[in-house]
Amino acid sequence: MRQYRDVFNTEYNIGFFKPKKDLCALCEKWKKATREERLSMVREYGDHLKNYKRVKQLREEEKNLQSVYCKKYPGGEKVVPFPWQRSEGH
Repeated sequence: MRQYRDVFNTEYNIGFFKPKKDLCALCEKWKKATREERLSMVREYGDHLKNYKRVKQLREEEKNLQSVYCKKYPGGEKVVPFPWQRSEGH
């Protein structure tokens, strides 16, 4: 492994880049599109962004609900979240 790294770092000077965030196929297509191609994609891409923002909002709401209704246990992903309710007389 060391020899592999030395060869690529010294002889070829190749770097490996890990993107911070992956893009979906439509976002990648939009990113590389020409102006004319973007004009034909405007509606589809706009709908895509609306859906993306809505899913992000729903995930955040779900995360907030889990913090309210779910106790944290080791292996907590197996615990089903539910609201706690006090019974009458206790």
